[in-house]
Amino acid sequence: MKPLRPLVVFKLNSDISQYKVPYGSNVEIAIYTEHFHHLSTMRKILLRMNSWKNYLYLDH
Repeated sequence: MKPLRPLVVFKLNSDISQYKVPYGSNVEIAIYTEHFHHLSTMRKILLRMNSWKNYLYLDH
């Protein structure tokens, strides 16, 4: 049996037309709760590391 993943709808509230976001871009989103605070800290670090990796190795 596959693990269930919650459905999340993400809506942008601000205008992002000034940014050059290519079509088909991907995003990583983390939802933090008051439980497992030590794991949320690790997740924040992993998100930051992936952001830097994508910034440095972006195929232009």
